Amino acid sequence: MQAPTAFPLQEVEMTTPVWVDRDEIDRLEHTRVASLNGNVSDAVWNTERLKQGIYGQRQPDVHMVRAKLPGGSISPRQLRGLADIVEAEAIDEPLLHVTTRQDLQFHYIRPERLAPVLHKMGDLGLISREACGHTVRNVTTCALAGRCPRTRVDGHEVVSAVILHFLRHPLGQNLPRKFKIAVAGCESDCALAPINDVGLTPTEDGFFLAAAGGLGQAPKPAIPLGSLRDEEVYPAIEALLRIHHRHSDRERRARARLKFVVESMGSEAFQELYWEERENVAPFHSAQGGESWARRTPDLTAPVPGVSGWTKQIDGKWARGVALHKGDLTPAQARQLADLVSGLGLDEIVLTQAQNLVIVDVPEAHKGVIDEGVFGIEALIPADIGVCPGAATCRLGITRSRDLADSVADLPLGDLKVRISGCANGCGHHAIADFGLHGLARKRDGHSIPAYQIHVGGSASGTMVPGRSLPLVAAVHAREALSRLVAAYNIERREGESVRGWAERIGPETLEGLVAEFAPGEGELEGLLFDWGSFDRFSTKEVGKGECAAALVSMIGAHMGEAIYELGHAQTLAAKGSVAAIEFAHRGVVAAVRALLTLRGEEEGSWQFGEEEALAAFERGLQNTEMVRIHFTQLYAALRRAHRGEVEPFVAIAAKVIETVRRAVESRDGSDNLQPPPPPKVEAVAPETVLDLKGVGCPINFVKTKLRLEMMPAASKLTVLLDDGPPIENVPLSLEGEGHAIEVKEPFEDRWKIVVRKKG
Repeated sequence: MQAPTAFPLQEVEMTTPVWVDRDEIDRLEHTRVASLNGNVSDAVWNTERLKQGIYGQRQPDVHMVRAKLPGGSISPRQLRGLADIVEAEAIDEPLLHVTTRQDLQFHYIRPERLAPVLHKMGDLGLISREACGHTVRNVTTCALAGRCPRTRVDGHEVVSAVILHFLRHPLGQNLPRKFKIAVAGCESDCALAPINDVGLTPTEDGFFLAAAGGLGQAPKPAIPLGSLRDEEVYPAIEALLRIHHRHSDRERRARARLKFVVESMGSEAFQELYWEERENVAPFHSAQGGESWARRTPDLTAPVPGVSGWTKQIDGKWARGVALHKGDLTPAQARQLADLVSGLGLDEIVLTQAQNLVIVDVPEAHKGVIDEGVFGIEALIPADIGVCPGAATCRLGITRSRDLADSVADLPLGDLKVRISGCANGCGHHAIADFGLHGLARKRDGHSIPAYQIHVGGSASGTMVPGRSLPLVAAVHAREALSRLVAAYNIERREGESVRGWAERIGPETLEGLVAEFAPGEGELEGLLFDWGSFDRFSTKEVGKGECAAALVSMIGAHMGEAIYELGHAQTLAAKGSVAAIEFAHRGVVAAVRALLTLRGEEEGSWQFGEEEALAAFERGLQNTEMVRIHFTQLYAALRRAHRGEVEPFVAIAAKVIETVRRAVESRDGSDNLQPPPPPKVEAVAPETVLDLKGVGCPINFVKTKLRLEMMPAASKLTVLLDDGPPIENVPLSLEGEGHAIEVKEPFEDRWKIVVRKKG
């Protein structure tokens, strides 16, 4: 088999992608084996498996696989098949877990079984592609969009089209971070559009677009960007994808979301940038055409569907909500559900963002059978509790959120929404719950104490309002603290009063007083050192790790992905004789040049290079400079001719240049590991040298350190000066991951000093 190709040039054709791609599954397995043999770096393997919807776990040598289900839709056959896969392949805790993006994920899969698992999923018509990683994630919608009487547009039809359009999209393979899209079915917005990077709410003749929303450590609602016609949906999303790709902070992953682009440049400037990018992509989409979706007049007086129970559909049939405890299904429960649904001639189940499910299209005569059949599947107490995996399996999880969810299930919650996250990243949606909790750690007398911050009165339907944050409570007291808050609300609320209304009425001092005694600084220390469900003392040693090498691969991949994307547009336009193809092709060449600059650890300038800058950068990056000069001479000669209508020669030469760069990037040392070329051998280097990287961000600081170490003898020492923040947090851990030793790590003036001993 041929070596894995990280940036296949054939993707420039921008054709409609296949759903299940067997070849890419085989390439993934080849990359895994190559990483074991040292033929590609671990960073390449990690980046590629993330694109395939595969996360590492806190436990060694096992992985989580996430099935990407558009709008949460799954057939009984597919559900039964996943149950079989989990039961056969998971080496521990065989469970199917519903996520807040309407996916199904399962854990404890051995690395060597990943490709067989993906092939088995392919047999079912299921994929995991781009369900994880810095990609366009699963697109969500209201579970009953298209069936609920309030429906204006069938969100499932829109979701399926959008996912297929952006699946394997070159621009979406190496984003700064994930990119989330939601499509509401009506103005009630059960899809939670305001917390997404792109939120589409249907109108009579199109959609209303909001962008740059998100949760995490800094929840922010999406900002309005105006109305769209149906045919403008793809170019609008693509414009926002381009902004994220180019302007989100790749050096600080915690701030690499569109909401922080808005924060840094301001809402008005962001909107201007959006319209600039709309103009940039307009020629391509004008040539391609667009989609259209049917509308209906909604019945906005109909009740909003609940977590459990029956909802009458617009076709006269019924939908049955089924509340799942912690979003979990055992293989036996999944089979029971699949058999129940298929046995009645039904063919669809829909997963919800609240981590529950809905059985749809049920005839009136079968309602009793369904009610009896879900016994043993539905939670005994069907409370609206959502929870992420937390520290049980997630590498970023701090607290054991699932165990806390077990402990609060018997509280008198009624219709209250409770959401629990194991860290501040907010996968459990804690910020928009009636009562939300997120895990964190606090120091006391030199010990780490597991704790939770409670958030009160959040919501996200229509508009996003984060809950009010209360003081921290020790994890062992989190259940009691929540119980006290719920009891106070149930007793004190007025008729029809929401949790937020109650919280605002009684005021922050009263709220904080309800939980003050549960603070991590109160009580006997020994009793606070254990998390829910654990008999081991709490520790954060396993949380997170350095990822400079992966960031380097991602950044190079981002530039090559953009080159492929721009060239694909150029080729489509050139085939139609459009002069607009020239600008797309030029941008593709510039993006390819930036990939070379990143590989060599050089500082990056503006996104648009002049001709001389591009030529100089190319010559620094490739050894065969004569070939480069010939290409560039032809390129700009073609550009001059293109003004007289000869577009295709320019685009053809641009494709050759990008292919030249691709080969150079992938074969710098005779393999595909994207490492810089071997440095020239030196006779001697001082026993200890100093590398000052003040002002150099990630991952370029890591690249420069690696290049310097490669020029030094084994076991020699290098002193590196790094800035505070991500540089000192990531570079030392990443160097250790490559086998080097960090002998000193200490503050130095206004930054940090580390001393690295080279491996060998």
